[in-house]
Amino acid sequence: MDEIRLDIKLRPIRFLFLVKPNDKKNLEKVFQINTLLWGGKYNPIVPYFKRVPKWWGSDHKTYNATKILNDYLDFFEPDFIVETEESMTKDFVFDKERVLQVDDLLSVDEHGLDDKYGLTVYDLYVDLYEKKYQFERRHKVNIVNVISENKKNQLFTSCIFGSFSKSPELCFFEEGFIDVFDPKKVELNDISLIELYQGSNLSPLDATHADIDIQYHQSSPDARLFIFDLEAPRDLIDYWNLRIIYKNIVAIPMQWIAKLADFCNEFISDNYRARPHQEEYFFRTTIMFSRSISEDKGSEIYNKYLSGNENKTILQFWYPDIRVDKSDNPMELQRSILIFEQVNRDIALTYEYEKPQIQFDTIAPDFIKKKYHHKPLWANVINIKDWGNQSRTLTCFPTNYRNPVFPKFNYHRDFLLPTTEGLTIFPESINRQYWNLHNGTEAINQWLSKYEIKATVSDAGKSVQQIIETIGGVPQLSSLANKNIVERLNDMTNKPLTRSMHAEEFKNRINTKNNKKPASRLVSQKIVQLGLELKCSKCDSWNWYEINNLNYELSCNRCLKFFNFPILDPSNSSLSRWSYRVVGAFALPDYARGGYAASLAIHFFVRKVSYSHMLNITWSSGQELTLQSGEKAEADFILWAQREKIVGLNKPTNIVFGEAKSFAKDAFKDSDIQKMKLLAETFPKSILVFATMKSFDEFSVDEVQRLRKLADWGRGYDNKNKEVRAYVMILTGLELFMGGLERLTNVWEDEGGKYAELAKKRRIHSDNLETLAYATQELYLNMPSYYEGLYNIKL
Repeated sequence: MDEIRLDIKLRPIRFLFLVKPNDKKNLEKVFQINTLLWGGKYNPIVPYFKRVPKWWGSDHKTYNATKILNDYLDFFEPDFIVETEESMTKDFVFDKERVLQVDDLLSVDEHGLDDKYGLTVYDLYVDLYEKKYQFERRHKVNIVNVISENKKNQLFTSCIFGSFSKSPELCFFEEGFIDVFDPKKVELNDISLIELYQGSNLSPLDATHADIDIQYHQSSPDARLFIFDLEAPRDLIDYWNLRIIYKNIVAIPMQWIAKLADFCNEFISDNYRARPHQEEYFFRTTIMFSRSISEDKGSEIYNKYLSGNENKTILQFWYPDIRVDKSDNPMELQRSILIFEQVNRDIALTYEYEKPQIQFDTIAPDFIKKKYHHKPLWANVINIKDWGNQSRTLTCFPTNYRNPVFPKFNYHRDFLLPTTEGLTIFPESINRQYWNLHNGTEAINQWLSKYEIKATVSDAGKSVQQIIETIGGVPQLSSLANKNIVERLNDMTNKPLTRSMHAEEFKNRINTKNNKKPASRLVSQKIVQLGLELKCSKCDSWNWYEINNLNYELSCNRCLKFFNFPILDPSNSSLSRWSYRVVGAFALPDYARGGYAASLAIHFFVRKVSYSHMLNITWSSGQELTLQSGEKAEADFILWAQREKIVGLNKPTNIVFGEAKSFAKDAFKDSDIQKMKLLAETFPKSILVFATMKSFDEFSVDEVQRLRKLADWGRGYDNKNKEVRAYVMILTGLELFMGGLERLTNVWEDEGGKYAELAKKRRIHSDNLETLAYATQELYLNMPSYYEGLYNIKL
């Protein structure tokens, strides 16, 4: 029975709040709301502006306000956006059904509080008390309710420890917190802040993430002190978001630094220690200064209060870019991942009309009192793993949390968000899900149709499908990953009538001294079939017959007359001979009408790149496309490729379009270039792959010039989005005919010359398709490293 693995995680809903940087009133309201929401401490707050303010950075004029806001969204991938003023998202591409108003987030009707979106903490308080805090604890935790000593410090208090709304409709939350926990009331000032930082405390804001596993991507335990201006609300927004990224970061008001200096110096000393197994290197504390503090002012503070720690600290006078980092740096910036519960389930696949279906139960928080609802209160994040059935069930999807038109696995209007975390749904209590899954070709066709692009499998695509189905799946294409084999198979297709080769000749030309298995594999995989060639006694032409079709009297395929089987001299080689014949799609001329090249390109990504790395692939064979404009395009293969991470979030899914050629010298024509450019304009930042079975020295000069011109264009920036237009990748026979378990870098090193030089000079992660594309441009198009210069040449 076919099975797939579902990895299901339960977490709070992730709200992203839009607030103007100096809007103290609404910022306080946002802090209060997040004090009442389950997981509220980890809901991002984004500073909203239409023009980049001067305080954003010394080079603020080079920033684009729309780009900054979109970077924040892509970094945090919110389930819902909450506006503090109406129409903040009017220019955003985002599902309008998931845009909320701040005053509607917690609504109250005549029956009391109505959990409109997201769970509140009221039931959680009772659950925490019953499970933990009613008993005497060995390590006592002080439950505190921190209040501001004066109005000036109120925002800071709310940001660090949370605060309760005083509105008549919501004041019962504070009453509940006090009734359940009997907290110690603490007035915040410079002295009490030190005590709170040094003690083990549970504040109202801390309670929002009780029992949630917070997984930080930053594996290094380097600590951070964030020194900020107590009177700048924008600094508190920045700190709030940094807390979602860094595990050990402490906020230090600039106005209190004199009283907090001893605490800071002790903090720095406590966190200065040798790294495990690297005793010559030490963990050091990063001193981060907020945007409101100039470098001169920051240096003054450091020299006056924190000097003497030069070897124990790192000074940072800039705020990190909140954006999706596509680098291979393990210390790249990422948001933390919240997991309240996680289960792994093996789910049996059932089939209806040969289409796979699954059923599974979602998971819900154990502390909720309300068992049924019809509103999004929590999230399940689902990842599909298909270890042995990839060609039938897709597991990788285009990431599109903003306007998720695809996938749709059921017939309901349920939200299903494909994100770098996984497929996010908002179940109604504990409910059973019924999903209709797809194979790659069906899924990619449906996805294209959502963009009003008509897609049909091309004739060449059908050939590729037949090749892969006949051979037993993409992994089995390794049988064809040999130039000699595909050339011999193509030779057979060019023989009139028989399309065959004598049995001994076939084995001698396919097998090698060191490997006697290729011929038998081609037979077992039904690429070739054993039969008998017989000479017609009427017209002297040779015919090939399957063993099952042999008879005493046979019909000639050329003259159509009947002739007798040579029963008196069956072993006479001038009358009969055992032969292997290519069958099915493998019998098509011109290298299965280009099917070998496209199949081997798919094999390269699925088996050579994905198999060696954490790269999840969904593939489709060739498609003929009619775009919204009416223009025609074609891709010989289409892929979705997502880099998966053992620690942290996956990368956004790459869209890959491929053009595949066999051995023609001037194969990639102007029409092919324009066709791929049109696809890149329709799907910006896509990977454009030009794959051929020939070696690079067989490329024509014109061919290289065409490809380089497209690669130059692709490297150029889209002026609107400030993004690279496309990534052009070249694959030759060297890559497509990789055998065994070879890695690409090893193949290049073994090839020597410029290949080995590039492999040694640049650390190439072949699962990072963007950097792999640039590496092939250096190698085959004689282009400099992308990072040595930018190009913007019109096609």
